[in-house]
Amino acid sequence: MQAPFTSVESSSPSVASWHSQSSSSIVSTQSSRSFQNRNRRRVTKRSDVAGANKKPRIFHCTFYTLPILDDWRIPPPPISSRCGFCDQHLVSWQDRADHLTQHFRQGKTMAEWKGDHNFEPSIAAQVRNALPPYLLANEALTMVPFSATDPTVPDHFAQIEERNGKTLPDPEQQLDPGFDLTPDSYTKFLAWHLGRFAQQSFASGVFPTDEMFQGEARRLVYGSDDNWEQTIADNEQWIATFRRQHLSKD
Repeated sequence: MQAPFTSVESSSPSVASWHSQSSSSIVSTQSSRSFQNRNRRRVTKRSDVAGANKKPRIFHCTFYTLPILDDWRIPPPPISSRCGFCDQHLVSWQDRADHLTQHFRQGKTMAEWKGDHNFEPSIAAQVRNALPPYLLANEALTMVPFSATDPTVPDHFAQIEERNGKTLPDPEQQLDPGFDLTPDSYTKFLAWHLGRFAQQSFASGVFPTDEMFQGEARRLVYGSDDNWEQTIADNEQWIATFRRQHLSKD
């Protein structure tokens, strides 16, 4: 009666060993297949990525060897202007950029610029947040230089409006445009204010001089008539342009 029991015990390691070997073989086979599948997926994935990288380069003009894509480009409109350093007429924006680059490389600064850009009216009407170029050097030396991004500039404009009152449209006065004081309207605001000052002076029988305009501009901008303070009205080109545009009929 001992033999069967002994045989069973003697056969158990064999069965266990067989199960262990079988399990190990199955796991090894599965691991091998999984590794192969991963490799297969990895290769496929890299192939897909390589193909995906080619498509944007083809369809987004990275390959400049395709001349047909040049037809998609729209050339910019010609923008004629003048150089304030040598008074040369420039027929395109690229010509302007190249030409001015040469001047600046030779040491020119905006303090030497004379006159305006002389853009065509349709182009000049689209310019925003800009001063006449001949004012840039002097304006950079003022207490609050003109800027479209400096947060102190709107605060300064708010102080000007608080001292002088906000302009509101007046149908009885054609000179009164009714606008907010912003970097885009700064020069228009000053010209409008000095134009009104000139009308008041004429009504009193006084013909305003450049010094009177400059003093009034300082009172408007800084709240005082201190000669140490400078405004754009102290620029000879600007005050001459102001007289020509606003007082030529008087």
